[in-house]
Order: sequence, then C-alpha cells, then structure tokens
Amino acid sequence: MKVLITGSTGMLGTALDAALKLAGHAVVACPIEALDICDQAAVERALKEHRPDWLANCAAITAVDACESELREICEQVNAVAPGLLGQACQAAGVRLLHLSTEYVFDGSQAAPYVEDDEPNPQSVYGRSKLKAEEALKDSGALIVRTQWLYGAGGKNFVDTMLRLFKERSELKVVADQWGSPTWVVDLAAGLVSLMERGASGVYHVSASGYASWHALAQAIAELSGAAVNIQPVTTAEYPLPAKRPLNGRLDKTKFEHFTGAGLPDWRDGLRRYLSTKGVK
Repeated sequence: MKVLITGSTGMLGTALDAALKLAGHAVVACPIEALDICDQAAVERALKEHRPDWLANCAAITAVDACESELREICEQVNAVAPGLLGQACQAAGVRLLHLSTEYVFDGSQAAPYVEDDEPNPQSVYGRSKLKAEEALKDSGALIVRTQWLYGAGGKNFVDTMLRLFKERSELKVVADQWGSPTWVVDLAAGLVSLMERGASGVYHVSASGYASWHALAQAIAELSGAAVNIQPVTTAEYPLPAKRPLNGRLDKTKFEHFTGAGLPDWRDGLRRYLSTKGVK
C-alpha cells in the first residue's frame, strides 16, 4: 500500500508516517510547504506523479479559539473547502481518501457517548468547518475518522503544556466538566493504518479506550510524572474561552472495534508510554 500524507510534518502526520513504514507500506510525505491542499491543481499533479493508493489528509487548522477570530478565513478554506477538493481529485484519480474529523461536530448535550450516526450540531467555527468537510465527502467513498484530545511529539498539546506548568506553578485550575478520550497520536496512527489496510470507508470514531475529564488527565500526568502540584477542578463556565467546547465529547468506538477486531489501548496506558518517551518514569 502506498500512502500520500498531507500535513506530514504535523503531530499526527509524523506519527502516521512512522506507523505506515513500520507496517511495511510506502509513504509519500507532503508537508504543507510542499503541497497546498487548497490548490486542487497541485493536488491533482501530486496524485498523478506519485500514484498512491490512499491520500491521508492530516492537514488542518486546529487552533479552535483562534478560528473564532483571526484564523476564521483560513479555517474555512483549509478545514471546510479543501477536503471537498481533495475528495474530487481522489475520485478522479481512483485514490482512496482518509480525512480526519473531530468530536466538535457534536454539541455535547446528550448523556451517552456519541455514535457515528448521531446528529451533528457544532457550536464553534472550528466544529462547523469540520462538519462542512464531512458533508462534502459523504458520498465520495472517503474514510472519515473522528478523533479527539490528541497529544504526541512535534505539536502543541495538553500533556506537554501540563508538564511545563508543573515546573512553573504549585497550583493549577483545570476544567473538570468536559469529557473525552485523551489519545496518543502513535496509537491513533496504528488504528488508522488498520482501517486503511482493511479498505474502510464511511465514518468511524477512533480514540483511546476509556474516558476522562481534562482535570482527571491533568491529575494522571502529575501522578505519573511525580509532580507536587495542587490541581483544582473548575467548570467550563468558570473558565470561558472563545470557542464553545462540547461538555460530553465522548465518542463510542464500537464500530471501529468490531471492524478491526480491537480498540486502541486505554488512555492511561497511552499516556504512560508517551511520558516514558520523554524520560518520565
């Protein structure tokens, strides 16, 4: 299998590159500087030149708060418009498309974890941009993977931020009423490879097993890193941000687990392994 990765130097793109090579697949790595996904002609040339079996779109604007203001226009172009162009180019070239989406397409108001067919109702510019991409791709045969709470090497993320803050402060306040699955990009990448190898299409929820709040995640990071810090729980209402977050961001991964035969590791296990790569025992 030959896979062209857009956004290949980002946190997920880097992990997917490594996972594909580990599984014996060929990779064409295209960082954003080398391939602008908003340029359909450039995408078509790349597909014609490299003739991949899959295009894995890991390029996205993920600064959710900035998407509400200064990044609103580029968010729309990269997150909403470009994926539809990728879908058209891939269909014309006979190439499969993997596109990454998010739990932000849901409003977070229901009690149960979200399944793939639950009604989307995004509450932010970022969430709406990702839903527009899903809608543009729904009849294209693309594989759309909703994931969440990613962390790993090569990108700004909550885990690294906490490790830094633990060294700077003795007390922190962390939101305790938003729930999801903290997911190491290395584990997610392995799951994506499994889906591509099986020729999956349609929408799948893929994230670490188990659920946590941001506060619970922060406490786990402190415990595993041996940090002596007091982490106080606060509500979302007490910590307002420009982009509205879904309180219940939990994704039901049953469809993925049944299709591939296994779920991703528990979030605590992924966190422990990630911290070990950073020398945290």
